[in-house]
Amino acid sequence: MPATNPSRFRSMLPEIGIALILSVLLVAMWELPVSHDVVWQLWIARQMIHGTQLYAEINEVNPPLWFWAALPVQGLAEALHLPARSILIATTLGLISLALALLSRLCAEEGPWRRAGVLFAALLAMVLIPIHEFAQREHLALIGALPYAMLAARRAEGKAIPLWVAVLTGLLAAYGFALKHYFLLIPIALEAWLALFHRAHWRLLRPETLVLALCGLAYGAAIFAFAPAFLDVQLPMVAAAYDGYKRPFITVLLRTWTILWALGLIGATNLPRPLHPRVMAGLLTSLCFIFSYFIQMKGWAYHAISASGALFFTLGIAVLLQPLSWRWMVRHPSLPAMLLLLGALSANTGPYHNSTEAETRALLARARPGDPVAILTVRSMRAWPLVEDARLVWPLRLYSYWMLPAMANTPEAEKTPQLKALEEEIIRQTREDLLCLPPRFIVADDSSKTQYMHSRFDIIGFMKRDAAFRAFIGHYRPVRTSGPLTLWERVGDIPPVRTPKCRTIS
Repeated sequence: MPATNPSRFRSMLPEIGIALILSVLLVAMWELPVSHDVVWQLWIARQMIHGTQLYAEINEVNPPLWFWAALPVQGLAEALHLPARSILIATTLGLISLALALLSRLCAEEGPWRRAGVLFAALLAMVLIPIHEFAQREHLALIGALPYAMLAARRAEGKAIPLWVAVLTGLLAAYGFALKHYFLLIPIALEAWLALFHRAHWRLLRPETLVLALCGLAYGAAIFAFAPAFLDVQLPMVAAAYDGYKRPFITVLLRTWTILWALGLIGATNLPRPLHPRVMAGLLTSLCFIFSYFIQMKGWAYHAISASGALFFTLGIAVLLQPLSWRWMVRHPSLPAMLLLLGALSANTGPYHNSTEAETRALLARARPGDPVAILTVRSMRAWPLVEDARLVWPLRLYSYWMLPAMANTPEAEKTPQLKALEEEIIRQTREDLLCLPPRFIVADDSSKTQYMHSRFDIIGFMKRDAAFRAFIGHYRPVRTSGPLTLWERVGDIPPVRTPKCRTIS
């Protein structure tokens, strides 16, 4: 038996250490709570596996890739009789492991200590920073972006890259970047930088760029072939009403994470010039994620995790590239301080917790597993993940009534024909869904004045514009109110109306 090479073993200690940490994380995070959006993603995957057509029978504003990616996760969970959320967490940790393996190969020439620092910074950026929104789309984009940025840096340095590393990096990035079109800014920005860096020696056609292009073309063709309703049905709805979710710029700007981003970027201006290619690639990636946060104009926490993670990793790289000493730390405290602040913010936030659902849960205390329940609300957190946690049956094709802010806040005289048509369509869809599977309870969220609604909105009154809905709601009586929420309970039985438009709910 050949003897183990001690120097070879020592050189692999960073990778061995990271592998051990990932193994511990898999066990520790097996039952990690995931956000309402992620639970909805898995709910959709379960419906699709059992025959429901996305966009034709489920009203969803997001492109299909995220839901298609959940199909093997949900299918494996059902085959193994394991929780789908746990399989999703394991899958996400698998993607993180792949990203770390690629980063290890992309900095293979570094000594063990510096390589360990790079990998540990990446691990924290991909696990700790997004822990509250684990497996969200921004998280997945971050996982794909970090190796791609470091690959671009290596191209800038003129170093050789094995074909398999370039291809796998391109594949991982292609998935992350395709989740939202805003993320395409990252490869565009990095390519523009490489073109300026190399000038006459720049070549666009490389393994990773070819993989990105081919995957993008395949995804576009798949949408036309397998999800044409996204283009024909869903996008017109989004164009008519999704702007109602936008918030004032000052609200989006004045958040804790944006202040930390500004301080981190200011700290980066003190780095020696010219910037190291790794730092430059990381800063470009961070700036693109920051831009995508602002262009979405929602100010939601999960929109920020990709920028926070990319900046954390970049600042970590910048610190590692310096001749570390206590004297340097005292003279340049901003970068280490920003790493600590970004990490502390994420650690303090902790895993996902939905305090918004408490009122809804109290109202539905008498609901039992298997009961059909409809929650008519603008705020998806009122309903999810409560519906899945309590094992209730969701009869609606809608996740939440995301279109109501545009409808409620737009004066009647200013409503476009498209918005008026959408109002009638949403009322029709709700009536059809409730008649197909009459819920035991309906929770109506007459949203008080919030960041989305300018005034209180009577959602049941809105639905009563439809005569068939008025007849249907006559079988219910309001039994309890808590804040803007009213619980309606069914009185007697309502024979379900089975039509070709009714779908089986898994």
